[in-house]
Amino acid sequence: MGIRGITSYIKRKNIASDVALQKLERGSHLYIDGNGYLFALLNFLSPNQLEISYAQYRFYLMRELTYFTQELGLQVEVYFDGGERHFKKKTDASRSVSRLDNWVQLRDVLASNSPWERQQIPKPTMLHDVMASTLRQLGTPVVRGEGE
Repeated sequence: MGIRGITSYIKRKNIASDVALQKLERGSHLYIDGNGYLFALLNFLSPNQLEISYAQYRFYLMRELTYFTQELGLQVEVYFDGGERHFKKKTDASRSVSRLDNWVQLRDVLASNSPWERQQIPKPTMLHDVMASTLRQLGTPVVRGEGE
């Protein structure tokens, strides 16, 4: 999901004053962190919304990308992490435990019919594939790095 603290670092070094808040002009390039965008898409939904299909995720993604490209006139390119994970080994280990906890929580929620929040359930298994196919369909360039 990007580099933690990069915005404050860039501001502190006076590289740019309004890093994340600059208005992009028509024809500008918009580079998107694919994994971060995927989680932003998940967080866009209401916290208790489970009854959503892959088609609905695809709809939200297409709507946003169409807005970026057609309405705002931006050139969008999406970047995904590759398989080499030198810098995120600790993060990956904690996420692995967290994912297992989420599956256990989902089982408990479904078994007891108790209230829950989206953060308590696992990310939909094929969501990454839905995003990749949608990007290809829209002709959005996708770059997969060697590492994170």
